[in-house]
Amino acid sequence: MRNWFKQLGVLVLVNLKGYFREPAIIFWALVFPAGIAGVLGVAFQGRPPAVPVAIVGQNHAALAWKASLDETQGEPPSLQFQVLSESDALTALKRGDVQLYISVSTPPHDGFAEPVAHYDPGNPQARLGLLSLEKLLYKIKNPEISGERVLEEQVMDEIGGRYIDFLIPGLLALGIMNSCMWGMGYGLIDLRVKKLLRRMAASPMYKSAFMASHFCARMVFTISEALILFVFAHFLFGVRVEGSLFALALLFVAGNLAWSGIGMLASSRGQSMNAANGIVNAVTLPMTMLSGIFFSYRNFPDWSQKIIEWLPLTVLADSIRSIFIEGAGLAQMALPIGALMATGMLFALLAVRLYRWH
Repeated sequence: MRNWFKQLGVLVLVNLKGYFREPAIIFWALVFPAGIAGVLGVAFQGRPPAVPVAIVGQNHAALAWKASLDETQGEPPSLQFQVLSESDALTALKRGDVQLYISVSTPPHDGFAEPVAHYDPGNPQARLGLLSLEKLLYKIKNPEISGERVLEEQVMDEIGGRYIDFLIPGLLALGIMNSCMWGMGYGLIDLRVKKLLRRMAASPMYKSAFMASHFCARMVFTISEALILFVFAHFLFGVRVEGSLFALALLFVAGNLAWSGIGMLASSRGQSMNAANGIVNAVTLPMTMLSGIFFSYRNFPDWSQKIIEWLPLTVLADSIRSIFIEGAGLAQMALPIGALMATGMLFALLAVRLYRWH
């Protein structure tokens, strides 16, 4: 046992030195996530941009509608109007330059012929623009209430209810997945391709210590990444942890264990770097899209949500959000922590049975 821990320490140092010899690894693991958080946080901190809308019709009627709508909505505008021909409006809609367009036949006060809206109901920006447009048309049709508030608004800007508070826990979970999948899954296949795994297996080395060293090295990197990202988000956006730090630490270990086990299994049979790229991307890309990192997975069909919410990355991201935003403690996190640890051990045991050292 003493030799095992001695080998573990040496192997962890070897792994860490190997990482620091590659400046690109430091950038992608430590700097890039903080940059992503900064860009997205700044983008979503301000007022959302006005929805672009095209007005199609005879020139005098279209211009009259534009002037009336611009005057009615006031400042800051929620809609940005432009007069286009129907062919240009269709082209702009296809390119995403406008989210919807309206067809008008008469000026707004000549009998008030209702405009016809053309939009994709599956586009949330188009639906948002349509709601704002209906509000403006109601005010134009009923000028006596145009100066009154039709709806009282309350902006959600307190900590915990912002997009950045949703994003940062997701990025922490994403960092754990990418670190383990690329550090273990891709890295171990790279060692096999270079024939280094065969040499290590032939040496008096504990194979379990070798695998544990990769897990420990990834833990060092994910902790560093998480601290940099959290400090950045805390000082720039005021993001904070509302729940138990001890539960967060256990969840962090459980997440690393789960994704290290998945990374081991992903690296168990690959024989080329093309295979390594394909295997890692086949796991990480669907998870990134499905698991609610950048937007809620509740947007997916109901039947799929029951599957998505038990994906390892979803469990990890939802649990971190519960601690950050909802103030969850160890009792609430017992089930997800246990599920992640069980996932890691299951995949690790399966990887051991399938693993090829040469």
